[in-house]
Amino acid sequence: MRNVYVFESRRRWVPELARQFHEADVRVRGFQSVTDLTAAAVKRPADVAVLELEAAAADCLRWLANQAGAAPRTPVVVIGGPRAAGLELPVRELGAEFVFDTIGGAPLAEVCRRQWRAGPSRLLCQDQRDINDRRPTE
Repeated sequence: MRNVYVFESRRRWVPELARQFHEADVRVRGFQSVTDLTAAAVKRPADVAVLELEAAAADCLRWLANQAGAAPRTPVVVIGGPRAAGLELPVRELGAEFVFDTIGGAPLAEVCRRQWRAGPSRLLCQDQRDINDRRPTE
């Protein structure tokens, strides 16, 4: 059974992902704090974590920074709205995939599937190669 852990301030993505995965062997669990998500992940690791950035941006970024040094890493999808657009690059540099909150349930479920197919030890972001290849301009 796959485990998808979702941190969000209001129940939007948990029921939507549960609908998307209703025929699959996937359990979607919601958390109202990053601390609760972390505690659950210690007991039973997530196959993918979904974080709503605007619910607690500082907590999410701290969690991502801690994950960056972990082995194996939990694949992470970060959902951000227009106010969080400026954090897209730091989120990707910390190894998470960033999607805007206008994404629908089916595309978000596909991003989750793509992340767990890549495995916990492999970094998978659509634009990661571009980010890593960028050199500061002089």
